[in-house]
Amino acid sequence: MFVRLAVVVAAGTLFVSVMAQSWSATNKGLATIEAERHGVAYLQPLVQLVGELTDAQSAAIRGAQPDANQVDAAIAGVDTADDIHGDPLGTHRRWTELRGRIATVMGQHLGGEQAYSAYSAVVALAADLIRAVGDASKLVPDPELESYYLADAALRWIPNVLVFAGRAVDMAVLGERTPSDDAQTRVTVARYQVAVASEQVSSSLHKALDSRAAGGVGAPTLGPNLAGQLDAFTSAVDAFVPPAIWLHRLGKVDVPGLTGGSERVRQQTRPLASAALGELDSLLRERADRLSIRRTWTLLGAGVGLLLLGFLLALLLPARPPAAMAEPAPSGGSGRARTARTESRVADPFDTFAFEELSHLGRAVRANRGERVGDVR
Repeated sequence: MFVRLAVVVAAGTLFVSVMAQSWSATNKGLATIEAERHGVAYLQPLVQLVGELTDAQSAAIRGAQPDANQVDAAIAGVDTADDIHGDPLGTHRRWTELRGRIATVMGQHLGGEQAYSAYSAVVALAADLIRAVGDASKLVPDPELESYYLADAALRWIPNVLVFAGRAVDMAVLGERTPSDDAQTRVTVARYQVAVASEQVSSSLHKALDSRAAGGVGAPTLGPNLAGQLDAFTSAVDAFVPPAIWLHRLGKVDVPGLTGGSERVRQQTRPLASAALGELDSLLRERADRLSIRRTWTLLGAGVGLLLLGFLLALLLPARPPAAMAEPAPSGGSGRARTARTESRVADPFDTFAFEELSHLGRAVRANRGERVGDVR
């Protein structure tokens, strides 16, 4: 019996250990997904802000007035995201500094080279904040392939497309004012960077689509909106960066044409970023739902297992003997005396009645004896 009891206890201990490890792993996975979703929610308005800042930079360099309303709306979006998600991501200090720098630059009404330097510094700070959010939320090393590729496109390459598409136009405008071979080279390099970044965006998003499709029949697929946005984005980039740029340096730049092409690229990049991040959040939400179901089943399994363990222990443990109904009578005289006492206790309720009967019986005996004595006389 003791061997069986030891086996049950050992099995119960192992079961509890496995359940505890499963519970801990599930909770850790849910915490990781929650951190990633914080990052996605913060990146949605932050990437849009980068696009608005590049538009404002190009407008200031051309001598036009940047659209302050658009920039303010983008800032308000990041403000909201920072209020909600800034604590777990640790972004409050960075965002406060960036927000102050944007307000300073927008209030200076700069133009030309000064605008390029001031706005480029602000855009660089915004790009650094994007990387900081990605690091804090652990989005880039995501273990799921489709999530990884979506995050890779949204964090690493889409901001580069926005920045370099604007920079190519800015370099062209500045070079037109002070023509030089160096300015022409900068335009070419910026367009080349757009081509490289857009190629990486397209590659990552196609891999995400292919990875999701490989899930088989019945597996959820990425939204059709993402594929449509990617097609529009690719067409805009192809028009902005002709294939000849891979072979030789372009000749004189058509600034109006380049400006229009840059604006189309940026207009198609921002909705693509929103679609990619939206699909990423949807994938993370699905994964969190699966883990929540798994945690529920783990909890139910642990409860059933503990009940079964308690039942087995109850079967194996020795039963408690029932209480004696009457005290056993020891051998010898003491037993007879105890029996006599017991009998006397049983007869106690009738003691008065028995005494009266004996009295009547005694008087009758005496009377009968007297009559016999008289007869003899």
